[in-house]
Amino acid sequence: MSSVVGLTEILNVTVTPTEGGVVISGGGSGAGVILPSVDTLGYNSISVQLTGVWEADLTFQASNDGVNWVNVQGYAPNSVMSAVDTAVDNDIYMLPVIGRYFQVFASGYQSGTVIISAYLRLQSLAGLGEASLTQAMDSSNGTPLNVT
Repeated sequence: MSSVVGLTEILNVTVTPTEGGVVISGGGSGAGVILPSVDTLGYNSISVQLTGVWEADLTFQASNDGVNWVNVQGYAPNSVMSAVDTAVDNDIYMLPVIGRYFQVFASGYQSGTVIISAYLRLQSLAGLGEASLTQAMDSSNGTPLNVT
């Protein structure tokens, strides 16, 4: 059963504890909050996977009081470790925990339903860029991979 909050239909939200953190699943269609406020106390980073067929601009938001929200930048761990202010594609995004609460907000909604799987992680994002750089290098000779 789903509930309607403002202009946004929010899908059932489930919370599943795991050994290294907590998985929160949800999503929705329409403009507004599509992953309701999640308490991040005790966690250091968040991995957010977006799937589904949808057209919207999604922003990741943090708050210390659960009332006043600010947009936060995430990182798409693709080949260039790009910083993301607005998510518009299905992908996995990594974010540091910078506030007590976290939510996902949709604006510019056009169509479809986005499915969100957010993983609250005990691990920090420290070294994330170095890990990507290491993964992009040939360990036998120290040269970048896929370079001709």
